[in-house]
Amino acid sequence: MGRLVTELSKRSNAGVSDLLRVYGRHLFGRFHQGYNGFFNGIKDSFSFLSTVQNVIHVEVRKLYPDAELPEFESTRLAPNHLSMIYRSPRCLGDFAEGLIEGCIAHFGEHIKITRTTEAGGQVVRFDLLKDA
Repeated sequence: MGRLVTELSKRSNAGVSDLLRVYGRHLFGRFHQGYNGFFNGIKDSFSFLSTVQNVIHVEVRKLYPDAELPEFESTRLAPNHLSMIYRSPRCLGDFAEGLIEGCIAHFGEHIKITRTTEAGGQVVRFDLLKDA
């Protein structure tokens, strides 16, 4: 995916980070269309995002045992604050942020995302704060 996005960036004069985020938002919509069973009983972004590691990635591994998936650690710090820590040697925090943005848009919520990147992009902390 890296080479494809880099080439698209050159041809479109759009930044690689922007393209990865846009692709993440788009892919979330496709994910909802193709796997809407994951959304049964889910009422908001925080509830859905909290299932990524222990539900969604478990099911993905059943279908694709060799998939190179990132790790997500989600912690509800307050009713209006979710912390997600992304870990991956592939450094696709921009793509992960796009997926998170797609989720927020899907549920029609107003959530501010603050991002802290460490370890050269292998670890990204996303703090999500819902409007009070």
